[in-house]
Amino acid sequence: MHIRGFIGGIVLLFAVFTSDTQSLAAATRDTSTDHEPSPLFSNTVDWYTPPPAHVDSGPRTIIPFQLFTWIPPSRRQAAIKLLAENTVIEVSNAQAAELARPVAITGIIRNRIAEMAGQLRWVRDRARAKKAYKLMHLSNDEISSKNRMDEAFAQNLEAEIRQWRKWKSQFKPYLVRAVALKAGGSFKGILVDENLVVVHNAMGDGPLPMEKCPIIAYLPIKPGRVYTAVAITR
Repeated sequence: MHIRGFIGGIVLLFAVFTSDTQSLAAATRDTSTDHEPSPLFSNTVDWYTPPPAHVDSGPRTIIPFQLFTWIPPSRRQAAIKLLAENTVIEVSNAQAAELARPVAITGIIRNRIAEMAGQLRWVRDRARAKKAYKLMHLSNDEISSKNRMDEAFAQNLEAEIRQWRKWKSQFKPYLVRAVALKAGGSFKGILVDENLVVVHNAMGDGPLPMEKCPIIAYLPIKPGRVYTAVAITR
């Protein structure tokens, strides 16, 4: 599983979207058994704009894949024309419904908040942590270090939950530039400050053809910049 272009064109590996405490580079892991990564794509398009390194420095929020919807091929060229001069355009709910399938935004946001709340309860479960650390035969210093890490993660989760609760009535549909590899898959995104990084995760073996792929994204703000990246799951 490989990802390319997340940090200044460097080849990275599949992005695991974790908490705001981790950088985009740190939120990667190698799940491939190959010694050499295979090429991901056989061509590029002008919508392929990997994020520069400075984008890694800001606070970030994961946008669930359910809030990104494909525009079917029959409507894709019209959407591409609309995005000829802009990387992102705010559209009405009616326009979004004409371009792509409808999305149950309220339920998705509620589930996202519930998921983070569950993570927070798990992290704050001191009895669980104490039992786990005992099984790991950690020293007192190691336990203290892990407790501090858990608390930092919990505080970030609390901040993210507050942010999503604040945002839950602010999500709107946007027509957004993205790129895709011709192998199906799904989109995920990260808001970094006011920038949006959109990643297409394809299924198959590279190199695969890349194409422009406008999508509807439901976001709490209009991004100032949109960056694009691709990944392959084999």
